[in-house]
Amino acid sequence: MKIKHVLIVFLALSLLCSMTCVSALDNDKNNTLNHDEISVNVADESDKLESSLNGGNTLDELEKIIENAKPGDVINLNKDYYCSQTNETYGIYVFDNVTIDGHGHFFDGNGSNMSNAFVAYGNNVVLKNIKFVNWTLDNYHSVILWGGNNGTIQNCIFENNNVFDGEVIDWLGNEGHLYDSTFLNNSADSGSTIYWKANYGYISGCYFADNSAETGGSIIWVGKEGLIENTTFNNNAADEGGAIYWDGLFGTLKNIHFTNNQATDGGAIFSDASGLNVSECSFDTNFANESGGSIYFAGGDAEIHDSEFISNNADAGGAIFIDDYIVLDVFDSSFSNNTANAGGAILVEGELNFYNSICSNNSANKIGGAIYSEFYAFIANSTFTQNIAEKGGAIFIEDGEIINSTLLNNNAKISGGALYVDEKLNIVNSTFKNNNAVDGSNTIAVYGEDSVTIDNQTTCDDFCIQELVDVYIDVSDIVYGDTLNMFFDIYGLNQTFDGKILNITLNNKKYSAKIVNNSANLTIPNLNVGVYSGYVIFNDYPDCGGGDSYSFNVNKIDTMMFPHNVPIIGINAFNLSATIYPSDAKGKIYFDLNGTEYVADVKNGVASVIVDKLIPDYYLINLKYSGDSIYSYSESVILLQVDEHYPVITAPDVEKYYKGSERFIITLTDNTASPIANATVKININDVEYTRVTDSKGVTSIALGLSGGDYDVTTEFNSSKAYSTVKIKSTVEGSDIEKMFRNGTQYYAKFMDSNGKTLPNNTAVTFNINGVMYTRNTNASGVARLNINLNPGDYIITATNPKTNEMYSNVITVLSPISENDDLVKYYKNDSQYSIRLLDNEGNPVGANVSATFNINGVFYTRYSNASGHVKLNINLAPGNYVITAEYNGVKASNYINVLPTLEAKDLSMKYRDGSKFEVKVLDGTGDALANANVNLNINGVLYTRISDDEGIARLNINLMPGQYIITSSYNTLNISNKITISS
Repeated sequence: MKIKHVLIVFLALSLLCSMTCVSALDNDKNNTLNHDEISVNVADESDKLESSLNGGNTLDELEKIIENAKPGDVINLNKDYYCSQTNETYGIYVFDNVTIDGHGHFFDGNGSNMSNAFVAYGNNVVLKNIKFVNWTLDNYHSVILWGGNNGTIQNCIFENNNVFDGEVIDWLGNEGHLYDSTFLNNSADSGSTIYWKANYGYISGCYFADNSAETGGSIIWVGKEGLIENTTFNNNAADEGGAIYWDGLFGTLKNIHFTNNQATDGGAIFSDASGLNVSECSFDTNFANESGGSIYFAGGDAEIHDSEFISNNADAGGAIFIDDYIVLDVFDSSFSNNTANAGGAILVEGELNFYNSICSNNSANKIGGAIYSEFYAFIANSTFTQNIAEKGGAIFIEDGEIINSTLLNNNAKISGGALYVDEKLNIVNSTFKNNNAVDGSNTIAVYGEDSVTIDNQTTCDDFCIQELVDVYIDVSDIVYGDTLNMFFDIYGLNQTFDGKILNITLNNKKYSAKIVNNSANLTIPNLNVGVYSGYVIFNDYPDCGGGDSYSFNVNKIDTMMFPHNVPIIGINAFNLSATIYPSDAKGKIYFDLNGTEYVADVKNGVASVIVDKLIPDYYLINLKYSGDSIYSYSESVILLQVDEHYPVITAPDVEKYYKGSERFIITLTDNTASPIANATVKININDVEYTRVTDSKGVTSIALGLSGGDYDVTTEFNSSKAYSTVKIKSTVEGSDIEKMFRNGTQYYAKFMDSNGKTLPNNTAVTFNINGVMYTRNTNASGVARLNINLNPGDYIITATNPKTNEMYSNVITVLSPISENDDLVKYYKNDSQYSIRLLDNEGNPVGANVSATFNINGVFYTRYSNASGHVKLNINLAPGNYVITAEYNGVKASNYINVLPTLEAKDLSMKYRDGSKFEVKVLDGTGDALANANVNLNINGVLYTRISDDEGIARLNINLMPGQYIITSSYNTLNISNKITISS
């Protein structure tokens, strides 16, 4: 930061301009003046230097009294003063050894624009018990410009003051004192509430809240050996140093409470000078957008002791950020619940000495749950508990030493439950317990075991050191509908990891991928639009581990919007429309015409609105498509020219019954409602284009011999278009039905003539279903019924109206009373059963003890339902493929059953006594390898028993003479045979 150097030029009193201020009290006829104390009351009218805008007293009188005050005088105020002008003045000068006691009264700036309100020119000046409020100043000016030494402000309030390129208090005199004062809601666009430029300054017992500035939300301090103590800073804000920007040598901050302050860097403090000592302070819930949630150390060594940091947050260094080449000593302090992306409590780019301190429950989204050290850290007699990060649950360290410290219950989402060592580390007499990392490096993760030195007095409850391998993740953003492809490479320790497994999490879902040639991949289809993240973990505990995090987006599909030509649909009325591609996009299109917004839903890829009462002019219409859950935002424009004379097409929508007499009628006029005769218009309906010529009244029409349904109609004349709809209503009404096999549900259809009137009673109508024609008669309501006694399945039924010859179809679905019958794949003699569920005529499960018959492998079985209607059959067949048929209530249902073997072996070809072994793999009931299983092997008339290993494989050495042999493997009553061929 560049500190401003202000040259103060004190002008002669004769140059002072008057400042009109109004007293809040009634007039008094007295004015008393004593040597030891000056009591200022209201002056007579004749004593006023200038009349107030409100008829009250002015500050000019007080100014003259202050000018005439002698050293040692006390000026007591007994009223409030309000400024009522905005003319720039040079302020009131206060000289040596004068005290002004406001007794709680206001100096209300009332938005005044002055050079400085008060100039403390003399030494030993005291201002106390005064409220400075509502001052607005600019051009490097201040409410108080303090030039004298040994000045004091005591028990004053500064509230709602604003300065541009200046400060509320600009303190230039040495050995200044600020006691027991309050600063509320002050702001400085360039500067600060207080700019302390002098040496040996002192602040005590003050309260700073809701102040803001570009630098140092409440204070900029550049004087040396300054001291602030017993003070509170709450909810202040700045770009650098939310509460304080410290640039003075050898300063001290003692017993200060910092809460809810925020900045870009240094949420509470930005320190840019050497020798700052922070002691007995508390930092709670401070925030930095970038670095140092509480403190950013940017220049010079510093010290923190006997302080606490709670729930602070930043991107780097949740509580503290230490810049390059800076040495910070921290001792007898605590850090808890601080958060960051890197360095949950502290991020070190310089050097950290950390003694007798505690870090608990801190977290980093990425690296170093409590401490992230990029250069050097010395840690002694300290405790780290329940901190968490992706890498380095407690500490991520480049280089350093840890002595006499305890690391307990820390966690890493990837590597280094307690420590992640990037280069080298020496550990002495320390304790590691109950730390955890997902890749198995529960205590220490390191590249190369030789990088970490551990003495014999250090204890670990797990393998202390686990070596790291690099896991590289290749993943990119995709578009909705695309398949996600992730690629992984594993490097390290000069070895291959083929056959081992990578564990992948994606938004808390778990996947795995097998490593081949030190690479792996994962394919995931059908991901919804959104942000995805997760971890890739390689855990080969205790030998090595590693992993990394990743993130990607599933983006919405890009859209394109194509505006249509604008058809005229009435006098000064137009149809605005556009097509969105892809056509299945949903959402809304907004048409902005001269600031008026029209909105239409997108249907079948098209949206349209009607605008009217437009005067002749050119209109630029902005179109914006909102997007939907899978399609992205897009926009376009329409240029509309409204002429003095133009054609108007009127084509009302039509709704009629099939073969009704109604026609589609078009009327063509100009915008003055005069008909346009003998004009050829084009009519497009059902993708067929027709032409018609208007009569003398501008009218033409077309017959509508269409089948039942909804149709879009476009009518066009020259460049004008109109859009209409035609609805042809069916003269047969029926509904799709879904019924249980042979229950009482039947099909009904209602028949009408072309005017919508129901057909007379006993009219014969026909139904065609499953290739069979049926004739039925209508009742008095024009309704005919057909009983449905078909087998389970889907059918099309077509009803024919004898009056209009319209054919109308519905879907009939006959449901089977046998449900939940699925194909079965099972391993030999495991617990899997073939199961069906029986339903009654209402489609509800039957109760218990209802019988069903099963036919499998030529054998019939009868089984009974349980209380939920399920009927089950045990399958104990030899491995193979079978068809099972279940029968109930006259309905049959078939499924495939595939019984898989629990023994797997291949034929063996070998040379005589070449050491080959016959291998047979034993599987459990789920298809996983079964260890410790006794397998009988019969070859050449000799029976052998072998036990399967951890991979389920039993092996038999083959030492027979050349020839061909049959070997039979047996386990759990299953036998399989293989051929062994031995050549010379």
